[in-house]
Amino acid sequence: MSYITSTFLVEVVASANAHNPNAYRGTLFPEEVYTTPIMKKKFNDKDTEHKDSKFYIREKVELGRMVERFCPLWIKYAVMVVLVIYMYGAMCLKYASGAVSFATVLIEFAPKFPFDPYYLGLIIFGVLSLFFCFGNIENSKGLQLFTGAFRLVVIILLYGTTIFSLGKYGLNVAPVFNFGEQLSHIANVFGGTVFVFVFHHSISGIVFPIRPQSQIKPMFMASHLVGGTLLALEGLLAYLAFSGLTNQCSPTEFPCRIEDLFNLNFSAIPVIGVICNLYPMLNVSSVPVLTITLRNNLMQVVPIKEWLSKSESKAAKFML
Repeated sequence: MSYITSTFLVEVVASANAHNPNAYRGTLFPEEVYTTPIMKKKFNDKDTEHKDSKFYIREKVELGRMVERFCPLWIKYAVMVVLVIYMYGAMCLKYASGAVSFATVLIEFAPKFPFDPYYLGLIIFGVLSLFFCFGNIENSKGLQLFTGAFRLVVIILLYGTTIFSLGKYGLNVAPVFNFGEQLSHIANVFGGTVFVFVFHHSISGIVFPIRPQSQIKPMFMASHLVGGTLLALEGLLAYLAFSGLTNQCSPTEFPCRIEDLFNLNFSAIPVIGVICNLYPMLNVSSVPVLTITLRNNLMQVVPIKEWLSKSESKAAKFML
């Protein structure tokens, strides 16, 4: 489902580019951006046969602009309302999970912290997120690369520790068809699903700088296959190792029952537990993607730039 919707949006972006008769029909990047002829051949020349097509993506068309080009105005505003509500929910999910993981680690090292560390986690998460929200999605490449590498480390730790638990403590399997128990976790399933599919609204910013464009769909297919396989394996390992346990997780209890945030299952393991528990704070890298996309779309609905440009005040010029 995620692959179908993401590639559908790529097609809509291409159609929106074709719908703009004034779009420049040349290359997006000038020749001087390529450091060597080999780099130019690798990233630019592969698209040569596609550049004469009016569907070649030369313009970053945000969701609001796509709807504007194909639908009546009222649909555009309806989509913007849905987008704002959806992104508010998605950002709340990321802020909450990041703050919970931060609080768990802080309590372990400072059990007599003077106030609830959850709120400190929210503040830190908010400040870091705000710092990365300036500019555009394609400017956050370094942050995304760092986050990707750290995610890989955490995935290895989560899977390795779960497999170690299976080897040392054996299977701890709950009944498969206990529907009453499973339905009580439906909110977690919904939250996790939103978490996984959260990138669709940012497709235009993601695909715009990709060269060669012919690799966009294979890239999405490969990433969905890898991501889907890893998620399925993680769920299976968690089920085999922890689903039958009932004891509460704590800094001294391992193994323990599956927590709402799976990384909390490893709190009792020195070093590994700290790294896994800080993992949701990495959502600092994805919140700017949400915020930037929301900002770019709202700018197309509310003419904030036009209002600011009419003012001569220094504050307005700074905001502009």
